[in-house]
Amino acid sequence: MQVSSITIHTPKNNPYASSPKPLKTTPVTGNTVSSDRVSIYDKGSYNLAFGSMIDRYMEDKEEFLYKKTLPLHLKNVNDIDPYLVEKYFESLGIPCQIRQGSKKTRQVIAYGCFNATEMLRQINMPLPTRIDMEEMLGSEPGVYPIAACYYAPDYNKGYPIRTVTFNTLHNWDNHMETCYEENKRNGYHTSGHFLQTFLHEYGHNVHNHKLYSKFGCPYQNNLGYVYNPNMRYITDALNLKIYDKDGRVLQNPYVTEQVRNIIKQSSGYGSTLLPETFAEEFAKAMLSCMNPTTLRLTKNPFPIQNLSPELYNVLYEVWEGLIADGQGLVK
Repeated sequence: MQVSSITIHTPKNNPYASSPKPLKTTPVTGNTVSSDRVSIYDKGSYNLAFGSMIDRYMEDKEEFLYKKTLPLHLKNVNDIDPYLVEKYFESLGIPCQIRQGSKKTRQVIAYGCFNATEMLRQINMPLPTRIDMEEMLGSEPGVYPIAACYYAPDYNKGYPIRTVTFNTLHNWDNHMETCYEENKRNGYHTSGHFLQTFLHEYGHNVHNHKLYSKFGCPYQNNLGYVYNPNMRYITDALNLKIYDKDGRVLQNPYVTEQVRNIIKQSSGYGSTLLPETFAEEFAKAMLSCMNPTTLRLTKNPFPIQNLSPELYNVLYEVWEGLIADGQGLVK
């Protein structure tokens, strides 16, 4: 996925109630890297020489930087005003309601949405059409999604295509303090950074926009997409489950055993559905090019680097919607 960079101006609306130094949106200029880049090595010759030792070093460095910068972000969360964040999104033409749960919950979601949005704006990517909070029950007690991006509209809720919502059942009060260690234990996501969930859902939003712009949209909409009811076969095929809730392989005519093994290179969650593979790698790519202090990109993450050729090819086919055609890795 090749994305051109553009200059982004610092927003006039300051979503911080009292912070004397609000975070700014810094434009990404080509592949120029600032001196405070997170990763000091590009994977390449170093990996050939040292292999997993370098990977381990980078993991330790990521953990060190996360823990070192977390107090700063917790302070920023305490300073942010969700109401002003809502107003900021409204200035971008995005309805936004961050009004449920405790004050800390609203501040954490506001902080994550604001910074994820500014990162996407740095590289001129489409933003969600709406941001909201709702209760989302899972398939069994205690198991539920943390957030969601709607690839189909929900007319009863007033949610257009590409709405991103956050689950009120999740413990957002402690999200930033616990997500890194939790992911370190279970390895369910490609990153344990507190922005991973936000960037993951924003990645679904970007992917849906790509598919509907290319093939048309199977749902009546006012977003400028050409109406194409036949496009449903692509969205249905992409979202066909690969495993059941107990981890047993399901019959999926588009995902061969080879592809199932390939997408396991991503993450536990990334291997559950093809769009989840894309969203997991999208979030990972964004975070790998992010300054952990400013939460801004230091270079354009796309096209995604450091993937095995086979995973890259699967991601490309998923990104382009090349499915149900009997060709390529994804059939």
